[in-house]
Amino acid sequence: MSSGMIFVIIIVAIVTVGRIVRMGMELEARKNGFSLRGKRGRREAIGQPQELERENAQLRQSVALLEDRMAVLERIATDAPTRLTAEIEKLRD
Repeated sequence: MSSGMIFVIIIVAIVTVGRIVRMGMELEARKNGFSLRGKRGRREAIGQPQELERENAQLRQSVALLEDRMAVLERIATDAPTRLTAEIEKLRD
């Protein structure tokens, strides 16, 4: 085979792999409610605006709850052991 033929085969292989990857990404995006085929490649939401707003509110609430829990864990990890022991004993009473 000539080097030109090998070059063509490599280009065809790259394009094929690229299309397979793109199809996989589109399939995954559709599962999550998005489309990759919007104007100029922008992602467009498929779901209804009310559903998306409700989901965003739920996610914000979950994030706020997790942030509160994280703050408690950080306080426990950084507090002095004697203070933590005293608080645990106070809760037992």
